[in-house]
Amino acid sequence: MNVRILTTLALALLLVSASSASAAFNVTQIMVAKNTGYGFSDVIQTPDRVYPGDQVSLRFSVYTTRAEGARNVVVTPNTPFLTTTTVFSLGNIVRDVAQAELLSFTVPGDTKPGTYPIYFYATDAATPQQLIGQYQITVNEPLVANRLLAEAKLDEPAKAGDSGSLQIVITNKDPLDATDVIVQIKPDADRVFTPLATDRKYVERIAAGATVRVPFDVGVSAGATPGYYQLPVSIQYAVDQVVQPVINQSLGIQVQARPELLLTVDSTTASGTSASSLTLTVANVGDTPVRGVYIKTSSRSFRIVGASDKFIGTLNLDDSTTMAINLQPRGQVSNESTLDVTVTYKDPNNQEHTLTRSIPVSANELAAGGNGNAALGTRFRQSSRGFLGIDLLGWAVIVFALGVAGFFGYRWHQKRKAQTVASKVAHIGGKK
Repeated sequence: MNVRILTTLALALLLVSASSASAAFNVTQIMVAKNTGYGFSDVIQTPDRVYPGDQVSLRFSVYTTRAEGARNVVVTPNTPFLTTTTVFSLGNIVRDVAQAELLSFTVPGDTKPGTYPIYFYATDAATPQQLIGQYQITVNEPLVANRLLAEAKLDEPAKAGDSGSLQIVITNKDPLDATDVIVQIKPDADRVFTPLATDRKYVERIAAGATVRVPFDVGVSAGATPGYYQLPVSIQYAVDQVVQPVINQSLGIQVQARPELLLTVDSTTASGTSASSLTLTVANVGDTPVRGVYIKTSSRSFRIVGASDKFIGTLNLDDSTTMAINLQPRGQVSNESTLDVTVTYKDPNNQEHTLTRSIPVSANELAAGGNGNAALGTRFRQSSRGFLGIDLLGWAVIVFALGVAGFFGYRWHQKRKAQTVASKVAHIGGKK
């Protein structure tokens, strides 16, 4: 009798334990958007396998990674199964201290099997509303024992105007093999992703518990803005040669921005000035606006006259700005002298980028067009001038030449005078 009671209690305890183990299972973590200052932890979905008509509870904890914390935090989940908006007011939270919340909803009974994204948005006193995370909830087909779950993986981040390889990773969760599997990519509502070669692939068999990768070449629309987009995928397959209902899933794929700045420089030198001016031009040649643009310059060979940095702020598409840098040599300038320029800016995902460039600057380049600007390293040596524009040495030569001419002139004059006297004496003697 005691043995029977103990056996009954043991079986009951085992059933309760098994029921509790399957009631709550951490299926997947929330995908966290980078550089938002927020994170998630302790994500628990109940039940772990969701079917149409189920009541679902999603427990999660939100925390901030900002050193100063966050004030007046409001988290808003965007759930495809709710007709009303659920808002969680978290108030002020400090760094790395998680605040637990519970999101409950019912999956409508006519929901098609597939993967549905739940987006989490947050706003606080310092930041407007931004996407901080995404959670994928899978609604299973209740009539089919076999389960094929798909997810998307990119070899490289998707960027507007790019093309690349997209891996559809399919996992067979059930103990039965799936055969004659056909995976097809369908056009998304925004027409962001386009198959480049083929839109469907055939897989002969996916063993029970196995995972296969099905590659597709896709192009990303040049007009796509940064953000998350849904890629519809359908999976056809058979189990024990019996064709199963088609599984339709929407896979979330992030399109990233391509921020890019171009730095150019022009040099000008004005005659009679004491410094040479370099004009820096920063242009937005990427596919998205950037903000927080800041230019900073420095040089070991030159002294910067006036401002050495400039805060620009936002540069929209195809915008540009200029900054004039006035340079004076600190001493002797070599051909290896440089002006070091650093440009920092942030993309729409709040990720900071840095552009650095060392611009070679020589004295000859700075002096070009300067017309003898002493400050640019050009030196002129002036001669000493005397009376009537003739220096002392010139006058000495002239005096010497005049003296020699006077001496020979005097000798010639005396000789001519003697000849004249002798002629007169001879003439008088003849008359007598």
